[in-house]
Amino acid sequence: MTSIDQFSTGADEQPTADSRWKYSVRGIWAALAYPDQYFRTRMELVFAIAPLMVIALLKIFLVRAQLPYVFQAILRTLPPDAAARFAHDGNSLLTGRLWVQYMGAVTMPVITIAFMAVLLYLLVVSFGAVPNYGTLFATTAYLWLIYALKSVFAFFLMALRGLGGIRGPESLEPPVGLGLLIHHYGMLQRFVDLANLFDVWFIGAAAIALQRLTPFNKKDSISVALLWWTMLQVFRLGSAFMFQQAAG
Repeated sequence: MTSIDQFSTGADEQPTADSRWKYSVRGIWAALAYPDQYFRTRMELVFAIAPLMVIALLKIFLVRAQLPYVFQAILRTLPPDAAARFAHDGNSLLTGRLWVQYMGAVTMPVITIAFMAVLLYLLVVSFGAVPNYGTLFATTAYLWLIYALKSVFAFFLMALRGLGGIRGPESLEPPVGLGLLIHHYGMLQRFVDLANLFDVWFIGAAAIALQRLTPFNKKDSISVALLWWTMLQVFRLGSAFMFQQAAG
């Protein structure tokens, strides 16, 4: 097995200015494969650059790749007359606004990660530690790669079903876990789908990172990671519920 020493400068060493970029890039893989060895108490905010770039590229890819499926989802929600007009003009309308979606693909992950890092900061403080926000921001950026991969996986599941499997906007976010066992879309499916490998991976990696970055023991690290993840899911399920109510 490859040693993590190839991907860092050591537990008690600060990367030099020349090695920061290399350290950041190598962390794209090492932080997810070896979180117990990669994360360091002296991680810097600048280390977040590489994972943020990867997340942005994946999001831009998804924006473009999902376009036919978004078109089909909108088409399925329209009455016959409006659907006929959208079938004629909708594609050019969607492609004409791609630049807006590309901007969102770049900016929204940064905003989300910054917000989640604030929540993590508050949780760490509430458990009695004094963290560095830049360290937590960089850590969150690396952990967010897991959710970027989850989005890519969900897209390929959707693509396997083809355009014929699109019933509406809900089909654009297919379940990736136990939600696959529930065929009726709704809040129950979303809730059950929280049990999936990507979220388990996220919680586990977050707990390991916290144990490395803070004076917390294993129990406290797991507790903070679970609370942090729960807060994220409350926001996501709450947003989904409000969208469902508005659509209904």
